[in-house]
Amino acid sequence: MRVSSPSARRTPPPRRGLDLRGDKLTALLDAAAAEFNAYGIAGAQLSRIAQAVGLTRAALYYYFESREDLAFHCYVRACRTTADDLAAAAAARNGLARVGAFIQRTLDPARPPAVVLSEIACLGEARRAEVEAAHGANVAALTQFIAGGIADHSVRDCDPEIAAQTLVGMLGWLPLAEEWSAGTGEDVRRNAARALAELISDGLAADPAYPFACPLDVAALAFRPGNAFDRGAAAAMKVELLTRTASRLFNRRGIDGTSIDQITQELGATKGAFYQYFKDKNELIVECHRRQLDLAARIVETAGQAGRNGLERALCGMHLLVQAYASDVAPLSPLTGVEALPARARAQIRKRGQELALRYEQFNRGGIADGSFRPFEVRTLAVLGAGVFSWIPKWRADDDARSPRAIADETTALFVRGLRRRK
Repeated sequence: MRVSSPSARRTPPPRRGLDLRGDKLTALLDAAAAEFNAYGIAGAQLSRIAQAVGLTRAALYYYFESREDLAFHCYVRACRTTADDLAAAAAARNGLARVGAFIQRTLDPARPPAVVLSEIACLGEARRAEVEAAHGANVAALTQFIAGGIADHSVRDCDPEIAAQTLVGMLGWLPLAEEWSAGTGEDVRRNAARALAELISDGLAADPAYPFACPLDVAALAFRPGNAFDRGAAAAMKVELLTRTASRLFNRRGIDGTSIDQITQELGATKGAFYQYFKDKNELIVECHRRQLDLAARIVETAGQAGRNGLERALCGMHLLVQAYASDVAPLSPLTGVEALPARARAQIRKRGQELALRYEQFNRGGIADGSFRPFEVRTLAVLGAGVFSWIPKWRADDDARSPRAIADETTALFVRGLRRRK
């Protein structure tokens, strides 16, 4: 969605080469980050951002020439802040300590939440490339912390990229987690800093050598086509194809970076075929959320039955979710923009998401009670777990040779054992 700037007669021209450290500009970027996280880029209201810092919408154009310009500077600042945190953490004594120092800096509760890098595809080509390069350099630096830890024997043998991306996913989810967690933003970040530091260092299992192997395959829980000659079953199959394709593109490009034309072209269908099942894009988005929540509910029920203790129930659920997001099952990632949906749908999505988080919290509490888990902050971690699987479509390339199950094995091993190398 493109937003035209007001005429030059009404507002000063936009500034070039912005100094991102000015107090007013910093406040604007903080307000914009919160708005983009809640509503997405297209759903954000520039007037609401301006009012949050005591400006008019017209005055906002003194700093930014367009909505895309504002989003770009939010993304650039987030990448620069992460780069600064990584540079400071690099002074720690070994690889594991560097990862821990990075977590503590990133989750400083005094900081306003950063923008989530979920809609980079909305930017123009040159700006998108700049943000992707900056983010890629940050992930590479974090991956090197872990690989360096393997070399200096502070980190156990693991896949450094999967470990780094798992951590990036949880950290990136944090600005959205308050919607699904009790407490204020500072409470969530403070609890998350403690929980993640413990998880990354030592894992959550009471026995770090616990021999977990997930016996389940997510394909058994995915949509199964009915009788192709039954009209209702045939319609359900077409809706499934539309929502699965849309979810995959939304996950990769962002909701606002994906058009109905792109979805139908991917399927080899016409826009007319789309409108036989959905009245507009918002209705499609709501159905994608419903599909994701239905699958997540089947997964949590299956995990609850399959696990012999709280640890196994939580890990089975995590393993199945990672399989789903790393495969062509392609549920919608619960990232930004929920606030832009119709109120009734938004309330239903939030309620179901909170119920699912509660089920995992119950698994975790049960694991503490039965001795399979170490004591830890169960509520925060149950919420932040969503960042693990929802981030996978953002980083896993189509030609990645690692299977969904292999990625899930690495991820659950991190939850069991952490990264610390033990003698």
